[in-house]
Amino acid sequence: KRERIKMYNSCSKQVRLFFKRNGDSDLSTSLNSSTHTEERATDGDIIQLMDETGRKELHRVAIAPTTKEVVVVSGCVKLEAR
Repeated sequence: KRERIKMYNSCSKQVRLFFKRNGDSDLSTSLNSSTHTEERATDGDIIQLMDETGRKELHRVAIAPTTKEVVVVSGCVKLEAR
């Protein structure tokens, strides 16, 4: 069973992320430009890319069994599960 997910921000600015985790507390965090991190996550959890205020969702992905990492792509408004 998965316990962590790799995150990478390939866009040119810091972004806000929100993790909706099944069976664990949700997490609001930020990720600097060109930065990698790992977060606790399991299959089925949702990762949301938020606007600067942290109130509006720009994009979301669900973690699938095949997901190795989630990347904030260069335009800063989309997540890509890889």
